[in-house]
Amino acid sequence: MQNASVVQLISSGSFPEGQRFSHWADVVAQTFVPLQCDTPDRIGFVGELRHRQIGLVGVTEVRASAMLAQRTRAKVATAPSNDAIVVLQLSGSCNTGQRAETARLKPDGGAVVTADEPYFFEFPKGFRQLVIKLPRCLLADAGLREHSLLLSGAGARLLRKLALSSLEDAAPFSTHEEIGIERAFAELAGAAVCRSSGERVVAHGSPFYAAACRFIRHQLADPALTPAAVAEHVKMSTRNLARIFARQGTTIDRTIWSERLAAAHRDLVDLRLQGRSITEIAFAWGFNDAAHFSRRFANAYGVSPAAYRVANLSIRE
Repeated sequence: MQNASVVQLISSGSFPEGQRFSHWADVVAQTFVPLQCDTPDRIGFVGELRHRQIGLVGVTEVRASAMLAQRTRAKVATAPSNDAIVVLQLSGSCNTGQRAETARLKPDGGAVVTADEPYFFEFPKGFRQLVIKLPRCLLADAGLREHSLLLSGAGARLLRKLALSSLEDAAPFSTHEEIGIERAFAELAGAAVCRSSGERVVAHGSPFYAAACRFIRHQLADPALTPAAVAEHVKMSTRNLARIFARQGTTIDRTIWSERLAAAHRDLVDLRLQGRSITEIAFAWGFNDAAHFSRRFANAYGVSPAAYRVANLSIRE
């Protein structure tokens, strides 16, 4: 199952006065990854978000007042993610950093961070920014492993144009088109990354890891998706593929279930799916036991699926 490729609009003006920033912070966490957010003006804060999901890639335009968004170690531990976050500054400035690198982004500047480690984005004044969230396995296909924080060059300019045009084009995409667009985003992001040398290297040292992750993402709804099926697809033994995943600190099975949880987590707050029950959403992503799904969801996100859905759908309505 895939979400329809339509654009969602969310504005802080639709939230109750006095609670606008807290609700905005919740929307930011749902759209990207859980973050610790703050602003110097909670009363006068204004924010607007335009978002579209294209297959595995989320494309978002954000306009907002001054704020700080941090991916803290606590957030990484309680809400793990293996996604990359690409930002392209359209107006205003942004101070950002991850690991030992920091930078100040001005209009036409860009950066890429990974959600498995702490990072921050600080906006001293009002800003407009494009944010592209994509699985790191797609970047692996683009030949990206070690990289600097900043984006530059023609790749960044074309990436900006692709993101903006995808938000302007209201027509839905076929599955075949979505796969092609996913690859285009990944290839342009890979081309835009500043490297210390001109050589491209394969992410994680193995193309099998990237191929396996991509296959998992596209086959999540299949109840027959197992480590053995993944290994068969990439044409290697389950044992050897398991060793490759172990080098990344995970397992094939854990990756399958965490991706299924992430997909269900996204669908639970999709206004277009309000008519579907929690059980229907869970089963659509390969779960076959409602109680098992609820336990896994609560362990991953610290709240039951029902409580999460009630709280967050009320924000989006």
